[in-house]
Amino acid sequence: MTLFLRNIHEESLVKEANLKKKILAVLGVLMLMLVMFSSCSSGAGAVGWAGVAMYDGSIFTVSGSGQLNVISPSDPTKDWAVAISESSDPGFLGCAPASVNIAVYGTPAVAGNYVYVAAYNGKIYVYDLTTHQLVKEAVVLDKDNNQTIVGAPIVSDGVLYIASSNGNVYALDANSLNLDRIWKFETKSKIWSTPVLSNGVLFIGSFDKNIYALDAASGEKKWSKSIGGAMMATPLVASGVVYAVSLDCSIYAFDEQTGDLKWKYPLDGQNDKKPSEWLWATPVLCEGFLYAPCMDGRVYAVNVASPSNVKVFDLDSPISAAPVVSDGKVVVASEKGRVYTLDATSGDKGTQRLVLDLRVSDNQPSLTVNSQLCAADGIVYVHSLRPDIVYVVNIEAATFRRFAMEAVSANSAGTTVTVTETVTVPTTVTVTN
Repeated sequence: MTLFLRNIHEESLVKEANLKKKILAVLGVLMLMLVMFSSCSSGAGAVGWAGVAMYDGSIFTVSGSGQLNVISPSDPTKDWAVAISESSDPGFLGCAPASVNIAVYGTPAVAGNYVYVAAYNGKIYVYDLTTHQLVKEAVVLDKDNNQTIVGAPIVSDGVLYIASSNGNVYALDANSLNLDRIWKFETKSKIWSTPVLSNGVLFIGSFDKNIYALDAASGEKKWSKSIGGAMMATPLVASGVVYAVSLDCSIYAFDEQTGDLKWKYPLDGQNDKKPSEWLWATPVLCEGFLYAPCMDGRVYAVNVASPSNVKVFDLDSPISAAPVVSDGKVVVASEKGRVYTLDATSGDKGTQRLVLDLRVSDNQPSLTVNSQLCAADGIVYVHSLRPDIVYVVNIEAATFRRFAMEAVSANSAGTTVTVTETVTVPTTVTVTN
């Protein structure tokens, strides 16, 4: 009996060993396939959603594939583009591309003769507006603790302000080709938001559930206040008040000088008008109402003098793009590419107007808008992804022009980089809540 059991045990051990060999063999094949795929893939990287900046009559944005595009609607001969790229690992079989484009989520900053792009790889790229070339090798934001950059840079009086996923806020010398560091401020968690500058004070939110007010010259903290969740959006500063929206589905209003809380929305008893998803995008202020778009597909317009007075606009899909005010109108774009104007001062419930459905009007099978809008001289600029197009929208006439961004090779600059088509569509019916 003992011998029988021993034989059975030994036989089971052999079977187990053979099974392990088979499993290891299969895993080996899978790993080899993974290495081959990784080595030979295009290496395009993540898709970014940079917004649009206007400077000297030209549109500045970065395509979802990591290409800086400068578009002049009035003079196409001034158009140029360059791929934001870095060298890549050739991979096991040496068949990976020599360079890979880097995703950019923050809107480019333009100052003087330079355009500054903060990329997801933790580097800042500076391009000359005259030569269209990279001024020098991309600058690593923090050599000791380099992590991804999601927010956008801002430039003021020769200083570039930027934050990183490493939880730090930086002030850099924008006039230096090396972007020499002026100061660094550390928060307790990652930062994806963009700072805003007002009256010599820099305001920014962090994943550590705090909003910070920093002296722009020294980086010293003037005040910080706790909010209920992580903050993605850039704060809005107006008339001595700092407005912050948070992933805790709340809006906060702080005194700009002291940081004292003035009010918080929703108030007690406002559960019927409480946002049910994240407040991701920066709000706008217009005629006494703060318009805060939400991922639940609604825009919450709060009367800043009387926060109990709230108008709720129900749109068709989540809203992650920051709205703008153009010619006194609040303009919002949903993720599905429908462009609205909103007016909380009209009637008991306010009025919303569907200006354009870009997907339908441009005959696109699908269209996504995640990037912050831009407004200048009565025109609103909308950057859509999938397809990668900048729409130049005349809100009053409900017409648009489209600029589709063509790919250029890595580290090259060209002039024929856009396809332009003028499209006119009828004004859509006004929808009143």
